[in-house]
Amino acid sequence: MNMSLTRKITEGTVALSSSNLIVNFVNFLTTIILIRALDIFDFGLLALILAGFMILTIFLDLGVASVIITDVSREIGNKRQDKVKGLLLRYAQVEVAMGFILFMITISASIFIEDIFGGVIMGLVRIGSVFLMLTGIKNVFMVVFNSHLNFRYFSFMEIIEGCSKFVFVVVFILIMNGGVIEAMLIYPLSVFMGLLLSAPLLFKTVKYLKTVKMVRESLFFKSIKNHGKWAIASVSVKNLTGNLTPWIIEYFLGVSSVAIFSVATKLSNFLDGLIKSLETTLSPITSKEISNWKRTNFMLNRSIKYALWIIIPLFVISWVLAPILIEILFTESYLGSVPVFRIIMITFIIYSFGLVFRPLFFALKLQKYLFYSYLIGLLSLIILEVLLIQFIGILGAAAAVVFNSFITTLLRYYFAKRVKPDFNIDLREFLKIDEFDRKIFRKIRSKF
Repeated sequence: MNMSLTRKITEGTVALSSSNLIVNFVNFLTTIILIRALDIFDFGLLALILAGFMILTIFLDLGVASVIITDVSREIGNKRQDKVKGLLLRYAQVEVAMGFILFMITISASIFIEDIFGGVIMGLVRIGSVFLMLTGIKNVFMVVFNSHLNFRYFSFMEIIEGCSKFVFVVVFILIMNGGVIEAMLIYPLSVFMGLLLSAPLLFKTVKYLKTVKMVRESLFFKSIKNHGKWAIASVSVKNLTGNLTPWIIEYFLGVSSVAIFSVATKLSNFLDGLIKSLETTLSPITSKEISNWKRTNFMLNRSIKYALWIIIPLFVISWVLAPILIEILFTESYLGSVPVFRIIMITFIIYSFGLVFRPLFFALKLQKYLFYSYLIGLLSLIILEVLLIQFIGILGAAAAVVFNSFITTLLRYYFAKRVKPDFNIDLREFLKIDEFDRKIFRKIRSKF
């Protein structure tokens, strides 16, 4: 792996992880205000409704975004601007249309929800419907920026959204003494501000396509067909898996336990953002480099190595400081989040090994293996949570998340070895500092 490729990965990861750090810190402050202003039931209700709408975002593009990013990145590398324009334009049309359809469906459903659950839930659902529609447009921005490797632009949009969320929570909750309705209103408004201020960057990115004649063939649907149903299904199942736990907790333990679990996950978002940043950076680069397998294999192993070097020290620090931070920031009512947080933290060490598989399978167009792992993961998560919650309560939900991450990562490694027998993860190499590592260190030192 040459230094130019290393620079791309490093710059992309730094840009995304830096923005994630800023966004997660601002969101953390936002969460502190919400938790202190709302009672534990209202905060749990807010977390539950947001998880529900995150599940509904599955239907915005059914996981097509990852497919389009991969194919657009490949066509950019092939200098096929006509295909780039065709893919992006069709994706934007589908996203806007699906966002509007979901908006109309949820608005209509809110009428019946009012009769069953009352006006507060109806209000939350109606606000969520706007959030859904805006998220569809945000997906378009994300695909354009990431497929062009403009990670800084995407980071800027995320930072604006996070900062706007903080400003709105200060105004609506602290100054205006708002409740759970005003708290929910913060989310679509912050997405809108991110889109509004990032629009010039979007136009700047696609400006070179203005005079390009779009290819006539239906590349969008051809791209979906080439990647197959697996790519679409895998992302959808992943979304469902990531947002199902709050609803299982609510069924067995109640809304207040959802709040306890939510605080633990909010704390862990800092490390989650780092893992996602590296994975997002690897996806388009792996697609471009996959023809050179030796280079790609080296790149993926180094990504795991450096992720572990960063995650493990942060894991230890977070484990030690968790009780102090939670008691000071969230009050004693949320001390039950400490053991939950400590258990969930184990998943990030596991995810350090697993972050390379999604970019690898997408680059090889073998998303069926991702789907298999996501589906087995979803089923195992449900089974583990239903069983463990009944024995050890909310700690069972956290333990189920850890066991599930181990199962899915091990399964993906097995699939990767099947298609690429020479793909190896050598644990001993992660403990060594070789000449390539020294070059990286010297490069970093030269920046300061």
